[in-house]
Order: sequence, then structure tokens, then C-alpha cells
Amino acid sequence: MSSNSQVLNTGQQATTNYSTSKLIIGDNEFEQATYTNNDSYDDLELSEGLVLGRIAADNEVTAMTSGASDGSQFPIGVLFGDVTIPAGESATVTMVTSGRINENSISLSGSDTLATVVSDKTIRDRIGSDSIGLVLVGSEDLTNYDNN
Repeated sequence: MSSNSQVLNTGQQATTNYSTSKLIIGDNEFEQATYTNNDSYDDLELSEGLVLGRIAADNEVTAMTSGASDGSQFPIGVLFGDVTIPAGESATVTMVTSGRINENSISLSGSDTLATVVSDKTIRDRIGSDSIGLVLVGSEDLTNYDNN
């Protein structure tokens, strides 16, 4: 989790410095879901920050991909922690489903970017609207009192 330190508190006004160097910035909620490695004959290594989508047919999560048509083209969370899933196995993964996320720490599959359009919305906009409250925070946010 990212850190913060209060540098001034007069009782009337407080100034706090925030570090946005990690994935999680604050006000976050988590959910666990099943991720199955059935597309690879090798172990699947997932890195923290991977944007996840949910496959509607079996309610499992997978890497969100804009070209999918099984429900996983819509973002529902961001992977929390690195995970290795052996070939043909399933694992329970933890994802961030709400709160503030460092946008520089997320990753998308394939050639997708935050500007990629999925059903008339960019992935950036879908992360905010399709999730239950994920907010992408840029590295310049929370660096001075006038840019919250």
C-alpha cells in the first residue's frame, strides 16, 4: 500500500504528503475470485496490477481483453499481488474492486491501452464506470495541496 505522512496539523488545517508509488493508494475494497489457467500448457504468471474481467458463463475472472465477447471485455477489478497458476489448474486470486489505484501500476493484456475503446467507451472510462468504484490516480495527483 502507498504511504502518507501528515506534515502539518494546526487543528484547523492539515497538510498531508502522499506517495503514489505503489498500486494501492487508499479507500480500497477487495474481492476474491477464481482464475483458471486453461489457455496455456505452461504455468501462468500474473503480475499485480493486471486489469481483470469476469467470464459471464462460469463467473471466473481472466485478464480483461477488449476483443473478448464472453463478458471479460469489461473491467471489474485489478489483481492484487503476483500469482502463478500451474497449467490446467485454478487459483483463488484477490482483486481490488473499489478505491484509488495508481494508474501507472496497472497493466492491460495484449495491445490494449487505457485509450482502447470497448463498446463506445475507453477502457479508462470503463474502469471507473464498470467497476464498483475504482478511481485511477495519476502520479501528479496528491502531490500538492491544490491538486487533490
